[in-house]
Amino acid sequence: MPAPTTWRLDVSSPPDRLTPPAEVRPVENVYRIPIEGLRFGRPDCRLAAAGFELRPARRALELRFAQSVLYGTRPADRVEEFRQAALRQEDNGCLPADSALRVVQRLVESLSLNSRDAFGLRYGSYELNGAVTLEPGFRLKIVAPLLKDGYTEIKTALAPNSKPGMLEVNVEGLEGFETAYYDVRRRSGGGVEFKLTSVEHNRIGRITHPAAPGAFQLDIGPDIRNFRLLFLRRLSLADRDISLLGGKSWDVLLSSAQRFDTVPGSVSECTTTRGLQCVAVTAKTAILSEVGVTLNGRPEFVPIGGNLAELLNNAGFKTQEQQDAALASLKIERLWRGKHYPMAIDTKNSRTFGLTLFPGDRVSW
Repeated sequence: MPAPTTWRLDVSSPPDRLTPPAEVRPVENVYRIPIEGLRFGRPDCRLAAAGFELRPARRALELRFAQSVLYGTRPADRVEEFRQAALRQEDNGCLPADSALRVVQRLVESLSLNSRDAFGLRYGSYELNGAVTLEPGFRLKIVAPLLKDGYTEIKTALAPNSKPGMLEVNVEGLEGFETAYYDVRRRSGGGVEFKLTSVEHNRIGRITHPAAPGAFQLDIGPDIRNFRLLFLRRLSLADRDISLLGGKSWDVLLSSAQRFDTVPGSVSECTTTRGLQCVAVTAKTAILSEVGVTLNGRPEFVPIGGNLAELLNNAGFKTQEQQDAALASLKIERLWRGKHYPMAIDTKNSRTFGLTLFPGDRVSW
């Protein structure tokens, strides 16, 4: 078998198709993907969920699934169900810490997929489910209001406008906004931790950079190592504000997140569930997650699910002409089995800008 050399992005017709340096193909409609160096912690351990099976193989574990599993309805939900089953096996010692991440990463980097679908398989149907599990390579962005002296909250009121049929919104107590950034990093022994990287205060255009946040404190308990970010939802009986959930174990975190998503009033469990921490936010505070990449050697970030066009726009390439000029000499590298490989792209086709970016991607020109 020839040595792997490049990723290959085909944008000749929508949707795009991204092929890894070495693609695994099904045998008799069944995929068999080896996970080298990974073993069950005990002889009695087994894992089968949502059509996926992880079974012992020679000096490794092997992930098996029928071809139809990924080509039915909502395959990302199937992968998420399997991922959560694997995470719970990390709790009981059947799998080492961070194994579920390795298995799903190997699954995605073994198949030829649309780049957006690949991201959804790897990190879950975050758009539909309104939640994402935080992993190394992500960043938290926390935006909170800065209040004027003497105010404990922002007050708003409507008043008639000088123009007929229009209203003005009067705001009292707001001095500006604080934006704090935290890298999501791998934690020793499994899980993740948050590392404060910068703080910005914007008071009506006057920018300062204090050493620590003052408007909102991210205070995480020492035994909390697994996290899930729940986005604002106003479509179900279990309506909730955006919130960050942390768990000492995966089972506590995942079970609580599911109840928060489906059971009205379950937020009260934040104070009664052992090993669970809920990071509460006010109505004017937002916790966002972003994907970390590098652009010409410098760290940059895009929203989860963000693409190449958004990265270039953030870097100052606002017009189509500017982005096309950058595309002509663009180079992209992506991780495959822990090592960066170049990506063969069409530098003359604007559909290349639709490439969904993964944590760790390197972009340069």
